[in-house]
Amino acid sequence: MTGTDPAKVGDVLDMGAPEPPNVIGVESLAWADYGWGDGPTLADESADDDPEAELLNFGKTSAPSIDGYWKFYLGGKTYIDWETMLRRFGPVRVTHTSKENSDD
Repeated sequence: MTGTDPAKVGDVLDMGAPEPPNVIGVESLAWADYGWGDGPTLADESADDDPEAELLNFGKTSAPSIDGYWKFYLGGKTYIDWETMLRRFGPVRVTHTSKENSDD
């Protein structure tokens, strides 16, 4: 996958992967919130099947001052770039894509 290739919902991307132009939402496969009140923690292997676990979600921003950054909530609202997101929270699974840059 190159940085210009669109991704599909369900694709998994890890460190070093270029940012697909059509991706607007991803979830971390390494971090989950189990509802214990402590916030997200490292996910165990069953997090995907656990109905109580919510994977840490990221959304691409479009506001002019922060365009292209990824927003998530971990002790408050935080903005990070694609490379940092993959390095700290990857691998990630694509959850939402935009139609304008998709092959769909």
